[in-house]
Amino acid sequence: MKLITAGRLNRLWKEGRKEATTSAAGLMSAKDKKKLDGIKEATPTSAGLMSAKDKEKLNDIKEATTSAAGLMSAKDKEKLDGIDENLMTSVDAALSLSSANPVQNKAVAEELGKKAEGEGLKFSVVGGILTVTYQE
Repeated sequence: MKLITAGRLNRLWKEGRKEATTSAAGLMSAKDKKKLDGIKEATPTSAGLMSAKDKEKLNDIKEATTSAAGLMSAKDKEKLDGIDENLMTSVDAALSLSSANPVQNKAVAEELGKKAEGEGLKFSVVGGILTVTYQE
């Protein structure tokens, strides 16, 4: 059995991926591409994927402001606007010598597990809590 790396799998996916046409399959079958191309887009005067009336309703939806609801409530918009983007933190999924971000417990447990293999220590993460057990 030969293992394939995620990078290699990604390259194979990109190389083998083609746009579907009505005569050749790609990311979907040619039959599905024909079907999709045959569906009209709804306009205010004609139905397509939805009724013309529903299309008009969608066109009338406005963006939310702090004083008027739209795609979200005014209260949620106010809360969202109040979040300081500079205070948001990225959490890394792997250990890194160059990152100053915090790291997921799962990544720490995996790395500690590699280091302690054969030493009787077992690391696990359950519910976001890192647990270390010793096996004699």
